[in-house]
Amino acid sequence: GGGDSVTLSLCPQSMLSVFKSPASAERVELCKLVVNPDTDRLLVQFLCRHGITKTHRLSVMDCEQLQAVYSRDACPNTLCANPRLLADTVVHFPSNQEEVTLEVNGSRVMFRNYIEPGQDSHRTVLTEFVLTAPEFDRFSVQESSEITFCLKELRVRERESERETERGRERERERERGRESKRERDSEGEYPTNNNFPSRA
Repeated sequence: GGGDSVTLSLCPQSMLSVFKSPASAERVELCKLVVNPDTDRLLVQFLCRHGITKTHRLSVMDCEQLQAVYSRDACPNTLCANPRLLADTVVHFPSNQEEVTLEVNGSRVMFRNYIEPGQDSHRTVLTEFVLTAPEFDRFSVQESSEITFCLKELRVRERESERETERGRERERERERGRESKRERDSEGEYPTNNNFPSRA
């Protein structure tokens, strides 16, 4: 129906391989996405010039949506850091690392790779990276705690935050250039240049 909504999960590499070609994009006049509830495929159709239709069938990934229930006001600990600090931290973990654990204790924050219960820790490389309170923009820890989360999602959030920070810096540079240009115009108006000198009789 017109008011129905669909939520599904796809492999990012598959989506990129379909939409990444700029040359073919110039010939596409319409893109159709078709979801059939009876199959595990997403149908992507490009209707191109001269009646050409390109069709891609992408596999839908099984996923379970989890919604954390919590109150931000009731959280005893607050950490706020520059995206660059997180980028310099997660780079120490291998690209195939799925989950990491963040542990706060006193004035220290430790990131370490998560080891599944029952997994032989003696045969697993343990990676730990420690940060201290002064490295954070905001650091308020009332009690020791730890949380395990998906490292891939953290990397995505970190890149998004870094891009937004850079966009904010660019907007500030634009405003500063505008203010500098206005100051120059005001200065020229305050001291006008007059090249019409009276001639001697």
